[in-house]
Amino acid sequence: MSFDTLTPRLKQVSQGALSFCKKRYGKNGLRIGEAIDDDIGWKPTFHFKPRSSLIIGIEVNEVLYPTALKVAAHDIKLFDYPISVYLGCPLEVYQADPQQRTIQQLRKHGFGIITVDDQGKAVIQCGCIPLAQHIPESEFDEEVRSLPQRIRVAFNTALTTYQTNEGQGVQEGSQIVEALVGTLAEQTVRRGTATRSALTGTAADTIDGLYVLPSFKNHRAALAGARDFLREHRNVASHPSGTAKEAIAKIRRCRSGFFEAVRTTKRLVEAIKALGLRPTIHVT
Repeated sequence: MSFDTLTPRLKQVSQGALSFCKKRYGKNGLRIGEAIDDDIGWKPTFHFKPRSSLIIGIEVNEVLYPTALKVAAHDIKLFDYPISVYLGCPLEVYQADPQQRTIQQLRKHGFGIITVDDQGKAVIQCGCIPLAQHIPESEFDEEVRSLPQRIRVAFNTALTTYQTNEGQGVQEGSQIVEALVGTLAEQTVRRGTATRSALTGTAADTIDGLYVLPSFKNHRAALAGARDFLREHRNVASHPSGTAKEAIAKIRRCRSGFFEAVRTTKRLVEAIKALGLRPTIHVT
């Protein structure tokens, strides 16, 4: 199937975007005007598989946020295959968006944008990751709002990593939890509540040492939560994804794990403050 049913300008946009994508990603699994799957209520202008565990779909339209993308997003997030979605549009449409309000909506919801000028040249204005992996900035900001500034900055850095490598991003979140446990142990030793030898070893060992201290009696839930989190998510980056189903499972696990890192940290921070200690970290 070709792009002959489209208007001349959208045909040019489709051809420009397709040529660009072939050069950048290859043409493996290329389909034009076909549904990705019967479970997804959307027929992208074209889609392809740059690798065995990723599908990229392109919706070419003169509307910056077409209804087709809004409807498809829910199905795509539930589908057992990682799918990234780009809007392909004329450059003049992209430039005409007042104060980039609609463009920001697209980005907020996890969509990428490819523009094509009147010479047929395509440019990625906004990249994207699989929709199932996407974490909206507003949702993230709300989660970290109550954390001390230094810890918020550390999670911002971890989020940047997560957006390109979900496993490494969660690992960085885990390191923040570990660093906070280390700080808690260090301040506890300085206070004279425990000996340094009692709080050595791995983060799990340190948590176990803190757990039995009488002063932590009312904060053991936070410690147990931290221990459970580290056991579950600390080494998620090392788990390979051989198939698309394994890849989407890892993505979903990492997304929930990233938020759990933030929530675990918040509970530890609350415990540290309640103990009259200072919630700070030293992450390299």
